[in-house]
Amino acid sequence: GDISGDYVEDEMLESLRAVFPDGLSRTEISGLFSNNMPARRIAAALKNLEARGKIRREKLMQEGAGRPKEVFYARD
Repeated sequence: GDISGDYVEDEMLESLRAVFPDGLSRTEISGLFSNNMPARRIAAALKNLEARGKIRREKLMQEGAGRPKEVFYARD
């Protein structure tokens, strides 16, 4: 199965699969946890899911200045 034993990773993966083939931004992922999850905890879970090949990340350029928007997608 895909249960990692980490509820943050499991929730993220379940949510990304629910919107597939669309993805979720970091802001939307933070919203899954009512914006109460530390950013470093979210970043670590995303990194682990990506390392395990469960998700992929895309950087989307936005109009104007600023950082590109990161969007995460389920791989399955």
